[in-house]
Amino acid sequence: MKPFALVACGLLASPVLAQQTLIVDAAGGPGSQFTDIQPAVDAAQTGDLVQVRPGTYTRFTVAGKGIRVAGERGGAVTVVDGVTVTTVPAGTATTLSGFEVVDGATVHALQIRSNRGAVHVDGLSLTGDTISIDDSALVSMTNCTGEAVSISRSDVQLAQCSFVHPGFVLPGILVQANARVTIQSCTAVGGSGIGFPPEPPAPGLRVCSADVVVAGESTLTTGPTGGSQPGAAVQLFCSGNITIDPGVRLQPNPGAPPTEGLPVTFDTVPAVEASSPPIEGPLTGFVRAATGSLAVVLVAPPANGRATALGEVWLGSPAAVVDAGPVGVGGLRAFRLDFPAVVPAGVALTAQAFAQVPRQPWRASTPSTFVTRL
Repeated sequence: MKPFALVACGLLASPVLAQQTLIVDAAGGPGSQFTDIQPAVDAAQTGDLVQVRPGTYTRFTVAGKGIRVAGERGGAVTVVDGVTVTTVPAGTATTLSGFEVVDGATVHALQIRSNRGAVHVDGLSLTGDTISIDDSALVSMTNCTGEAVSISRSDVQLAQCSFVHPGFVLPGILVQANARVTIQSCTAVGGSGIGFPPEPPAPGLRVCSADVVVAGESTLTTGPTGGSQPGAAVQLFCSGNITIDPGVRLQPNPGAPPTEGLPVTFDTVPAVEASSPPIEGPLTGFVRAATGSLAVVLVAPPANGRATALGEVWLGSPAAVVDAGPVGVGGLRAFRLDFPAVVPAGVALTAQAFAQVPRQPWRASTPSTFVTRL
């Protein structure tokens, strides 16, 4: 199916993206204006692109503005001691893509807090400490790796990520305090238990007073027992809801149940997985749904999830239908979007599918938000 050009044309027409590019090069190479990221971030205005060449840089904070910070391909872009994004204003977005964060001295490798605007993270490797997301209107993390993530008071999409806690008793993913989270094709492993004093191992997912949907090829695993009692892969305490697609793998310790606490709902949830395309390349991905069902894929600017008769819809405007057709054997349907023009680097877009098994209602998939890469 030939895609509409509506999404790309709408993005390219946006005045937010018609801004300057600030180039950071630790070696001070030709064409660069800065040798570290923080001075470039300080100089950037809303809509600007901070383009970072391979090298090693110190920690930085984005505060009070919506900008794009993108690592170049072709070499390692390393940030030491963490990244913070805070107070992004409503109606703007900050995107982070294409670099690694090695935390050595701060509390979190990545901290996202107190944002009324959106924050989109794609292709980050985060080691040395945890990730914290709090009091933020809309956050997405795609194709990221980290040690553990804590989410509260925020709408969050996690897609194609891995969170493996190397320490003790902390879950791979902790969701609490009225957060709404979708988890798609992610791996989460909790921390180890402790034999004395006895402390059970942590689950892959722990939820307290929040709503979570888990779909795609997700795997949720309890940490090693460490000599303590075995533990479940998923815990739901306090209040809230967890909906898990039956295809999700739950891996508790031997002798423990898959879930613990309040009842968890198992229900079929379609999923869509999208790549992070370079600015000159196509978007590719696939839908996961029941074999023989009809699937329609849309791409649009990101938006907060809103409840509909189809389920949560995470698409803004304008939106474009990029594919439609039957889901094949194995429950997969591939799709491709050739952008009609070059979309600027650091732009966030959301793909979401809607699937219908014959004679059953349409269902919205979990979303996949990606950032165009250099």
